[in-house]
Amino acid sequence: MDSLSLLVVSAFLLFPAALFHLSNGGVTSSFIRKSEPSVDMPFDADVFQLPPGYNAPQQKGFLHTKEV
Repeated sequence: MDSLSLLVVSAFLLFPAALFHLSNGGVTSSFIRKSEPSVDMPFDADVFQLPPGYNAPQQKGFLHTKEV
């Protein structure tokens, strides 16, 4: 194997390895998910109460499509 082909092969092997090593995302948060399942929000929670007033948001259609 001549030196040029050895240089090309080593460049194709070392360059991606160097990029992989340099692109380490690191730790972005200390959050660790619990192993047990989460507790569901009850249906009688205050966030599910009907909003007061005329034309409350859930009475409006949420799909606004353009008729062609």
